Amino acid sequence: MERVVADAGSDKPVEKAGSPWKDAWQGPALIGGAIALVAAGAYAFVTRPKHDVTLDFRDVETLMDEKQYGKALETLGQRVLPVLNKGGLNKEQEQGFYLMRARALYLGQREAGVDRKENHENIVTEYARATKAGAELTWQDSVYLLRTHVSLNELDKAAAMLRKIPDAQREERIARTKDLIELSLPTKAGHPRALELLTQLTGDTALRNDDRLWALSRQAKLQVAQGYYEDAATRILRTLPRVLADASPDVKGEVLMTLARAYIGQGDFEGAKTQLANAIKAMGDSAEQLPEALVLSGQVSQQTDDLETAREKFTAVLEGFGRSVQRPAANLGLAEVESAILLRERAGEVPERSLEKYQTLVDGFADPEYKATFTKEVLAESILERAGEQAEIGSHRTSLRFAALARSLYEKGKVPADVLLLMAEGRRALAEELLRPEGGKQGELLSLDEVDPTTQREARELLLASAEDYRTYGDIVVKDDAEAYAESLWNAGDSYDRAGATEEAITAFRQFSGDFPADNRQPEAKFRLGQAYRSRGEAKLAEQVFRDLIVDSDGSGRSGPFSDSAYVPLAQTLLSDGDEANDEEARGLLEQVLSGRLGGASTQRYRDALREMGDMHYAKSAYEPAAEKYDEFVQRVERAIEQKSPGLDPDAMVLPTVRYRLADSLRQSTQVIDKQLATAMPDEDARKLRQLREQRLTRAAELYETVCQEFADMGGLTSLEEIMMRNAYFYRGDCAFDLGEFEAAIRHYDAARERYPKDPAALVAMTQVVSAYLERGDYEKAGVANLRAKQFYESLPESVWADANLPMSKRDWERWLAAQQRLTSVLASEGEKR
Repeated sequence: MERVVADAGSDKPVEKAGSPWKDAWQGPALIGGAIALVAAGAYAFVTRPKHDVTLDFRDVETLMDEKQYGKALETLGQRVLPVLNKGGLNKEQEQGFYLMRARALYLGQREAGVDRKENHENIVTEYARATKAGAELTWQDSVYLLRTHVSLNELDKAAAMLRKIPDAQREERIARTKDLIELSLPTKAGHPRALELLTQLTGDTALRNDDRLWALSRQAKLQVAQGYYEDAATRILRTLPRVLADASPDVKGEVLMTLARAYIGQGDFEGAKTQLANAIKAMGDSAEQLPEALVLSGQVSQQTDDLETAREKFTAVLEGFGRSVQRPAANLGLAEVESAILLRERAGEVPERSLEKYQTLVDGFADPEYKATFTKEVLAESILERAGEQAEIGSHRTSLRFAALARSLYEKGKVPADVLLLMAEGRRALAEELLRPEGGKQGELLSLDEVDPTTQREARELLLASAEDYRTYGDIVVKDDAEAYAESLWNAGDSYDRAGATEEAITAFRQFSGDFPADNRQPEAKFRLGQAYRSRGEAKLAEQVFRDLIVDSDGSGRSGPFSDSAYVPLAQTLLSDGDEANDEEARGLLEQVLSGRLGGASTQRYRDALREMGDMHYAKSAYEPAAEKYDEFVQRVERAIEQKSPGLDPDAMVLPTVRYRLADSLRQSTQVIDKQLATAMPDEDARKLRQLREQRLTRAAELYETVCQEFADMGGLTSLEEIMMRNAYFYRGDCAFDLGEFEAAIRHYDAARERYPKDPAALVAMTQVVSAYLERGDYEKAGVANLRAKQFYESLPESVWADANLPMSKRDWERWLAAQQRLTSVLASEGEKR
């Protein structure tokens, strides 16, 4: 079994019986027509004696008559070509050799259903050799060559061959002329050719009415394509009375459909509806062009907002014409209509039917053999319109589903800029929707740290994907649209920054700063670049950026509010760089902000300075000034929250942390008071100190209680927040103990131990319970509690005490040791009494 060349849609050869001619011309075997045959002829020449080729030509003719085109080519190559190469053919025989080979190639390829460019080129070559040798082409040869030029998309050469078809074969000439007109109409470049051919066709006075009406339709189509809608309509209306009565239903319907297109071009949709109804009626149910008329009718109904009728027309094509080339157009129309109906009736509901139809079309375009009356660019534009509609009503998730369909039409690296931009904007909008607090206005967004883990993960993925799309979009438009490039680079940096992708954010903002020095967003880009450097631990780079912003405010003034906003992060950078020598400068920066010189107490930077100053004092164990700053911060945030809602205040999420540190500062500041009370002083001073101590411990206990509840409600705590919540449980007991409220202290310690039964911090509660029972004089319970504490202590490895975050301070160890000594003394005394 021999193989034939695969069809045009595949590179794979397919098996086909009875086609031995394939090897004579497939692929490179016959580049230029004679290369392979020359070799074969040379072999034949040295192995066969000289003979008369007349019999060979007769054999070839017989094989051609029997449609054995492959064997005919073999005979020509093996038995005639060697003689030709030796100059042994007369002129007539040489002409016949080339003509026979051209015909065998043409007819053999058609017989096998093969369509290969190499074969078409070789056919043209063989005919050229024949004419060069002086051969006159028959009208059949002219048709073969014309069709071959068509296959090579050489339509002008094909049109020139029409003149070779004699009047005796006028029906063939008319058929080929119509073919070339149809092929010329779709492209603007082909319109002049189509017009010339139509002129030739209509110039035939013997043209049948059907053909004249066909030509009329094509002339009108050409005018419609060129925008001459009124001329097209007038031409048809003027001609129809002469030819309509004798026209076949198909041609009549087609002309009326063209007339409808002319009306559509003029915006006369009612007129178009009338002519389409006439066209559909004229065609009948079995007409080949009925699906096209139904699709066009549906599109007109779409334009006039008669969506139900449009749906009916498109559905009729899909249900009644399973193999029509109009099915994709019907699916496209139905996809658009289903979306429009849902938007009109139930906006916000996901248009699954529309998405399903678009998916069908996208899947179709993935097949190279897919036939549609529109391009994938038209499909992408339609899908993007649906995505835009969904975005306008705030259905960003649905908008993204549409945009993703448009993107899937293209290979990676070939996605159009408008698709990328829509994807980037859609993902960013959806991320913002997830991060917008309830009741929040446009632009009021939570950070990723302020949302639950599930929302955080989804929003981060969306922001990262959005940033990548913006970067890719920017790479496409960078040469042609500097403004769009700047916007895409900014949005990429912003999305990376909000997603916590520090490296990528630094790259984007640094590039933006370098490429667009005159942009109004330049100061913000530098500020966020500094923040990103600080986040990455690059203190020196961050310090330089913030210093430049502050200096700029004294020079050009372009930094504006970002110069003032740089004071606190510069202070934070200096305090965290490990160099204590510049801590005083940091304090000075914070004090400038707190002085009100940079905007007053109502600004965000003032709050930031309060918290940072509190943290600075807290880190240095200066608990009283720390408590003062934390307290003011908490009060300002709480007042702001009362005016709106927790989710709308940028500091709402840090409030539990600051409350914890305020409570801890108040609690630990009482140790200084205890030392003061241990010294001699006037009674009134001591009374005031005791009163202050009680107030601070009471407030600390209340704050710890609040913190425990807030952290418990938050969920998804960081490791630091987990430690704070744990310690708050234990410190509630400490506050009660230091207030002398031993019953409450025992209750709090027991609750803390039950919540953290295996945590080494539980030892704090156990030891403090011993001291509390002793203070109450309940020595028996104190002894039991002490035994339990010792057993738990002995069960822990020594390494656990290296954790600096444990709420077991030196003071607690001393208190337990004192309690044990007191307990031992009490038990010994009772033993002596017995």
